[in-house]
Amino acid sequence: MSLLRPMFLMLLLIWWPLCFMLFKEQVLKSRWLNVMPAQLLKALTEASPKSTSNRYTLLLLGTLIILALSGPSIKQTDIESVSQGDLYVVLDNSLSMAATDTKPNRYSRAKWMIEDWAKSGIFDRTSVTLYAASAHLLTPLTHDSETLKTQLTPLTPYLMPKQGSAPEQAFELLKQQLAHQNSSAAHILWITDEIRSSQIDLIAKQLPSVASKTLVAVGDEQSVPIPMEGGQGYVTYGGSMVQVSTNHQAIAQAGKKLGFETVALGSLPNHSILNSIARANQPLALRVDVGYWLMLPILLLFLWQLRHNAKLLQFILLPCLLSSLLVEPASANLFQNSNQQAYQALNNNAAEQAIKKARDPEILAQALFDQQQYQAAADQFLQLKTADGYYNAGNALAHLGDLQAAISAYDQALAITDHAQAKANKKLIEDYLKQQESDQSQSNENNSGESQPSSNGESSSSSEQNSQQSDSSSADNQDNSGNNNQASSSEPGDTDEQSNASNNEQSGDSENQNESSSDDNNASNSSQAESTEQAQNNEATLSAEELQNRQQVDVILNQLPAEQDSLLRYKFQYQYQQNPNESEGNPW
Repeated sequence: MSLLRPMFLMLLLIWWPLCFMLFKEQVLKSRWLNVMPAQLLKALTEASPKSTSNRYTLLLLGTLIILALSGPSIKQTDIESVSQGDLYVVLDNSLSMAATDTKPNRYSRAKWMIEDWAKSGIFDRTSVTLYAASAHLLTPLTHDSETLKTQLTPLTPYLMPKQGSAPEQAFELLKQQLAHQNSSAAHILWITDEIRSSQIDLIAKQLPSVASKTLVAVGDEQSVPIPMEGGQGYVTYGGSMVQVSTNHQAIAQAGKKLGFETVALGSLPNHSILNSIARANQPLALRVDVGYWLMLPILLLFLWQLRHNAKLLQFILLPCLLSSLLVEPASANLFQNSNQQAYQALNNNAAEQAIKKARDPEILAQALFDQQQYQAAADQFLQLKTADGYYNAGNALAHLGDLQAAISAYDQALAITDHAQAKANKKLIEDYLKQQESDQSQSNENNSGESQPSSNGESSSSSEQNSQQSDSSSADNQDNSGNNNQASSSEPGDTDEQSNASNNEQSGDSENQNESSSDDNNASNSSQAESTEQAQNNEATLSAEELQNRQQVDVILNQLPAEQDSLLRYKFQYQYQQNPNESEGNPW
């Protein structure tokens, strides 16, 4: 048997002398000897068996508690570890990872592979370190694959504070993590699309000693352009479009020099890696803590003391009652402050809970935005007085429908820095407003054009009367008038045929004139019905235009990003400002 926490035995050096000092009564006796005989003093101060028993019970109780805290343990049968250790992912998040030669893009495929390895059940915990021109810890070691997925989902190369490629900084950060870990085995998964020859020696100096190292090359050997954020074209450098490709052979050779085993994108941990890990790991001697068994005699002795000592019971219950008034809710996390709890709630899509806990204006604003409280979110974003703050405020105001205020917020963001997303969103809203003005002016022109034919209603009705009278006269003159009617119907603009139609009207008898007068009434009634129907059509057209405008506004708002990734962007920018550096090579 051995002790898991032997340092607690030091408490015995305090407890035992304290008990003996409390039990000692020689000082008191020596004082009374000066005023009374020794036999009388002995009779008066002789301890009863009951009080002596309580003293030894208290001594034994404290000793048992200290022994339980020291962690007595027994050795169990030697077993091999089920987990193969912790997985440390080093992810290249430079701009070239946005290339779409590997569908949908390189960084998405890399994130999927990380999730697959984390969910494989082979590794105990997973950590992700990413880099571009600077290295950042995305998530520390975690058992929860869903938490890891939540962190990876909004991650894109466009979030990095400075573009470039500095893998040596990522391995330096990884080395610092391993220095604070006591895990028996560590495994590195490095996902990248380029390893420059000048970086090999720098990486070798920072590369820690681990159980296994796996390298994955992402991308195709055919050159492809790099799309800009939001699909606003392609990345250019020096006036020409940037083309990137992945040299798998060069990456494999560089990885071999550094001790990495190269595997294909999408591969899972294979049996050869598992076998090599199993051979490298020694069997673990598991020791079981049996100190909790001492709680049974401790509890019995404690209850015995309470039964004979009411003051001790009061002394114990009073602090318990007072502490119950000050205790926090059970849901409170003892290891996180309110902002960290709000950030975690925001990542778990619990925006309402994040609003209650957030004290940081950035986290509070993002939570309000996710809760669709756009006015409150805009007010919080404007208080930040940063480029990203004004940009997010513009998005909130746009969703609120105040497009002019949104443009003003984008202008404030552009006044601080050349914010590409703010510029794109501003142009998007301005184009929509221009299109809306153009449609409105065109609608006004159409309305003015329709009012002119309506003022000539009498002439149009008279022409209808003429045509009807010519039709009635055609009953007497089947040949000539039939030809005239055909001509007038096919070419209404011919003046000669119109004069023939008027002659036929004059040659009509009185009955035809009566019929024509009744036709006039019918024509006027039909024209009124047509005008009513036209007014209804105009109303229907107006409502359709309003509906189209609403749909266009919805399209505009759907194109404005909700900035779920803004927290990561702020985090990386803050870390980079704390330790700025200049990376060599191309900024992608």
